[in-house]
Amino acid sequence: MGSRIKVLENGTLIIESVNEKDAGDFLCVARNKVGDDVQLIRMSVSMKPARIKPNVFSRKKVPYGNDLKVDCVAAGFPMPVISWGLPDGTLVNSALQADGTEGNQFKRYTLFNNGTLYLNKVGSDEEGDYTCYAENKLGKDKMHVHISVVTLVPHIQHSDLSYGKVKPGGNVCFDCKAIGEPKPKVIWMLPSKDTITASNERYLVHANGSLDIQNVKLADAGEYVCMAHNAAGKENKVYKLDIDGNPPIINGFNQNRTVLKDTAVKYTRKLIDCKAEGDPAPKITWIIERMSGLWKRTVGAEKQNYCSGFQVQVSSICKDAIVVLSLFT
Repeated sequence: MGSRIKVLENGTLIIESVNEKDAGDFLCVARNKVGDDVQLIRMSVSMKPARIKPNVFSRKKVPYGNDLKVDCVAAGFPMPVISWGLPDGTLVNSALQADGTEGNQFKRYTLFNNGTLYLNKVGSDEEGDYTCYAENKLGKDKMHVHISVVTLVPHIQHSDLSYGKVKPGGNVCFDCKAIGEPKPKVIWMLPSKDTITASNERYLVHANGSLDIQNVKLADAGEYVCMAHNAAGKENKVYKLDIDGNPPIINGFNQNRTVLKDTAVKYTRKLIDCKAEGDPAPKITWIIERMSGLWKRTVGAEKQNYCSGFQVQVSSICKDAIVVLSLFT
């Protein structure tokens, strides 16, 4: 009778893996020397084709970077096998996942036993039409779902302060709160054209994108650009910082660093003027450079033999010595 059908010693008939061909009449015959008896048993096989409920075309919106979960509930007998068709036409089913033959692309998808398709961190490439297929021996059914990935171009919210003017040594904060989908990443560009994304010893970048500038210096003046970007686009906003003070001026030359050269006759007395102006008051440093090498000496006001007011007196000048004065603030 084959391996599917067995008769036990007590007369019980066992049929394994019943299918539609097993439907019909079964006659049980009991016989001995005295006589025999029979009993007719009529068996019908209950089978239903695969059906997906509810089977309607649906649309679903998923924010960029969120998880995608699409249900596919199917009924039928035998129990239908579920598979999913992706927007690019490839197929994901439980058999591929079980033997591990799916490619790297499909490892991002999970197909649960109840027919639900799951994908984490949806991107723009996952947008499109998905098709659920349910199939058993009596038939098959399918359902279409269109997935839209929602993105929103960054928008920097209005800030009360887009211009600041502070004194040297002070602090200033520029707000840059950006909204968008996915959440925008904020980068700041400094007046020097350098960019920062995280805090350091002078700049504090908050989680909401705001920038704190601490211990402001004269060199910090200029334009600061907040740049917010995500997968949907970008937006920039310009902030301006002015310093309430004046940069150093040496002998009337308005530069951050002024270099003057002079010569003197050996064994003579030489006075070199260094009139420095600025707000805050500049600190004066002298550097003497000789042909044989650099010799640096910082001269304070208390060294009367080297400095008297805004003049430096060099009482003994070596042959071919060049005096270079520099101002550092």
